[in-house]
Amino acid sequence: MIKVRTAFTLLFGVIIISLIITTMVFLKLLDNRKGFGRMQFTKHAKLQLSHQIAEKNNDLSYLFSQYLLTQEADWKNQYQQLKNEPSEALADYQKYHLKDTVFRLAESEIQLLQLAQEKDNYLRQLEADVFKEKSPTSAIERFSDNEEEYQIARKQLLHHLEDFDDLIENESTNKWNKSSEEGYFYFYVSLSLLLSILLFSCISFILIQKRVKQQEQLDLQLQENIKEIKATKNELEKSDERFQLAIKGSKALIWDFDTQQKKIKWFPKGKDFLEYDAEELGTDLQFLKDHIHKDDVSLFDKEIKEHKETRNPIAFDARFYSKNKELRWLRCQGLPVFDENTKALNRIVGTFVDITDELKAEEKIVNAVLETEDKERSRIARDIHDSLQQTMSTALLHLEKVRHHQPELNSEEHFQLGYSLLKKSIKESRSLAHNLMPKVVEENGIVPALQSLITAMKGSTDTQISFFENIGEERLKLSYEISIYRIVQESINNMMKHSKASECTIQLMKYPDLLVLTIEDNGVGFDTSKTDQSFGINSLKTRASAIGAYLQVSSNLGKGTEIFLELAL
Repeated sequence: MIKVRTAFTLLFGVIIISLIITTMVFLKLLDNRKGFGRMQFTKHAKLQLSHQIAEKNNDLSYLFSQYLLTQEADWKNQYQQLKNEPSEALADYQKYHLKDTVFRLAESEIQLLQLAQEKDNYLRQLEADVFKEKSPTSAIERFSDNEEEYQIARKQLLHHLEDFDDLIENESTNKWNKSSEEGYFYFYVSLSLLLSILLFSCISFILIQKRVKQQEQLDLQLQENIKEIKATKNELEKSDERFQLAIKGSKALIWDFDTQQKKIKWFPKGKDFLEYDAEELGTDLQFLKDHIHKDDVSLFDKEIKEHKETRNPIAFDARFYSKNKELRWLRCQGLPVFDENTKALNRIVGTFVDITDELKAEEKIVNAVLETEDKERSRIARDIHDSLQQTMSTALLHLEKVRHHQPELNSEEHFQLGYSLLKKSIKESRSLAHNLMPKVVEENGIVPALQSLITAMKGSTDTQISFFENIGEERLKLSYEISIYRIVQESINNMMKHSKASECTIQLMKYPDLLVLTIEDNGVGFDTSKTDQSFGINSLKTRASAIGAYLQVSSNLGKGTEIFLELAL
């Protein structure tokens, strides 16, 4: 059922639209009457045009005939004077011939006037030839020779003008009939609209009467609605209380920065921040700048500046000093709030969360990784002392014997043995040197370190190793770079020892919030279900979990091996 307000809106809308349409119809009717008047005026002007042409032609023909009959020069002078006078008919013709004039002629009308004008010019030419004769006798003879053509031309001129008048009359009659039909149509339409407006006005009056009678019922309904609103308000207050309790129980502190007044409001009320009581908290950005670590001030300014330029959300971690001068790590996040009409930035609302404990836990993991690396370096140092140095010393002794050319020894045999041991020593020294590469990682970054590692490995294996990356010179966290380097290093060593692969592809790709490492080879593969206790695979997973990354090893016999690592940034 249609509501009363909707009914009123529809009825008054119909009435207003009907009034607008009625006004437009009346304007059309008025324009129709104006057009009818213009048509009559145009008809008169066009007929006057043909009459002026005919009248001037008759006058000139009369003066010409009088000259032939009397041979008096006065008639010739009057002829010349009338001929040379500006022709109103010709001027009107030129005016009506223009397409932008109010009384413009149709193409058929223009053609008839042009034919009449041509005949008129022809008659004037014949008359001019007669006037050129010097004697009266020769003039009469000249006219006699062209009299038949002269009369035919006059008849054709009058015939064209008559056709022009008939055309004007027919056209005027057709336009009059059409104008009358349109006038009656607009009249009846306007009358129908007025009756419709009257009908809808009566219906509106009846509905208004009913609406007044229903007002008491609406008042009662309003009172019931007020009760429901109060109940809803109470529920919202309880919901707000639950929200306040949830915020108080968490580590988050909500901040609301007004960009117009440059003031900060803190929520929930009464909660402390950096060991400051709610009453001690500052209400401007300077309060935050006064407590941020000096090395993180530039980061803070950069985030605020970038937010003003791009209006992207704010997100950064920085160190702040508490009231007791204790250094705490805080994670700041914020979202812009824009005006719906002007699209201007009104507020920035976000949270401060203390992440000091989380970072300390991460530091413990990094320290454990670094401690493991120190142990690894110690082991490699022992290997160098126990293995590499002994091998190179033995090689040196054999080569020394060759150098002194002791005749009692087989020099060739000692030389070949020393040479092979020296090659083995160089190969071992290269492998051991690259086991100490994290120093290169720390100094140059993960990409140059991996490129150096792969270049060195190419001299020790026939496997074609390809490396692709999109990081360039960008640096990651040192703990991330060292762990990724170790994972790639160990994976390549395992591939060289066991896979018998001819190709190996390494990809290190960085996305806005994700780092992805993949290592694929086309080797013999292995059964992953039988390697759960494998020291190598478990070592890779341990290194990945130390930095919070996800690692998966996929392999099938005869189909190669794929190592996939995903790290959230």
